[in-house]
Amino acid sequence: LVAGPSGSGKTAIAIAISKEISEDSIPFCIFNASQVYSCEVKKTEILTQYIRKSIGVNIKEIKEVFEGEVIKIEPFYDDTYEEKKVAYVYITLKTLKEQKKIKIHSSIYENIVKQKIQEKDIIYIESHSGIVKRVGKCSLYQNMFDIETDTFVDLPKGNVHKKKNIIQNVTLYDLDISNAQPKDDILNFLQNSKSKKTEITDKLRNEINKIVYKYVDQGIAQIVPGVLFIDEVHMLDIECFTYLNRTLESNLAPVVILATNRGICNIKGTNIISAHGIPVDLLDRIIIVKTMLYNMEEISQVLYIYR
Repeated sequence: LVAGPSGSGKTAIAIAISKEISEDSIPFCIFNASQVYSCEVKKTEILTQYIRKSIGVNIKEIKEVFEGEVIKIEPFYDDTYEEKKVAYVYITLKTLKEQKKIKIHSSIYENIVKQKIQEKDIIYIESHSGIVKRVGKCSLYQNMFDIETDTFVDLPKGNVHKKKNIIQNVTLYDLDISNAQPKDDILNFLQNSKSKKTEITDKLRNEINKIVYKYVDQGIAQIVPGVLFIDEVHMLDIECFTYLNRTLESNLAPVVILATNRGICNIKGTNIISAHGIPVDLLDRIIIVKTMLYNMEEISQVLYIYR
């Protein structure tokens, strides 16, 4: 629990944490406690969604891909339409072993344009789904500029067309959505011939959890507990705190950081007075970090650093 007056840097700490862990693909989710109050969705359902958004799953899969440095992109247009429309595209990819020219569909070219992929970029295209992923810029061109913000990667080895181990970073919430709206995708765990759109129920979530545990045992997946940051936590009522307390005891639970600017006050929805508006049984389980407002000397130091 990060507790302190408004303007003492509680949200700034949350943003700093999110930037620190983003490079390691660790999920980070931030929301204001007042968001749980809705006319359409139950409070506990909203809490569940945010908790599952904060738990990552790294899924390993072997896929056939075309991978290499982009040497040339050649779009060919269909003249039968009044407006210029791309019919197909030739793209030349290069690895340390070979250089290959492949023909791709216009829909894949749209993804290339969206990602602003250009020559000298390292990309891979999945053979079956046509998904395009930009990995970075080829490291051979790293010394072209004194200052460069791009990520540089080595030129791939082997053939352009190959089988590659791909790790998909998703969250449990992504899996919930994918299986509630089934389609032909690796994220759709509960594949069957009668699949149709359904609600995200506790039964569906339990089935997904079972399969995730099974994949973990088989070495196909890895669970990555993330961070859930709940701001203005004193806005939660006793029902939410009870649910949160129970959920934190489960195996699939993220690291939870709470923030508040309240001292001694009523727990929302009750006449019970407690520190920070949080029930005592939950207070006993948390570490409280106190934040203070900056004094004039500290403000001067900050301004001096960023002058």
